[in-house]
Amino acid sequence: MSILHGARTGQDIEQRLSRLEDVEAIRNLKSLYAFWCDKDYNPTELGKLFADDAKWNSNVLGNYAGRTEVEGFFRGISERLTWAHHFMINPLIQVADDGKTATGTWALIDLVTIIRKDTGTKAAVAITADYSDTFVKLPNGEWRFQSIYAGIKLMAPLLEGWAENELWDI
Repeated sequence: MSILHGARTGQDIEQRLSRLEDVEAIRNLKSLYAFWCDKDYNPTELGKLFADDAKWNSNVLGNYAGRTEVEGFFRGISERLTWAHHFMINPLIQVADDGKTATGTWALIDLVTIIRKDTGTKAAVAITADYSDTFVKLPNGEWRFQSIYAGIKLMAPLLEGWAENELWDI
């Protein structure tokens, strides 16, 4: 069913309410993801948000399979990104008809402090990305990330602007 439909005619109120609760739980999951990213990319807390066989992939930051590798990525990235403030905006969430899986997209605006590879100095950087996520509902009813894809669009130093620095190597 399309995310643009309003009332779900033909579905009982319990099914409709369940779908709304699932969408809200997924929205909260993504908000927790941003929260823990902004708390020094806490690998333990972030790891709890992922299914055991989850994947985290990016066109710039690499590919990681399984919760252990995902946690390792977050542990390592905190050495380069020493401060961050994630703004997850424009969510589009689609729960499958069976209520066991879902997909979602978000746009990211991220203000970060990066330790530059080339100089080892700190830089204030703006990052934008498009997130495409898949979710799985556990037997206990809680949602987890099955996969995250962060398609980074822009990475530019704030003092220089992004017009000449569309994608920056961190």
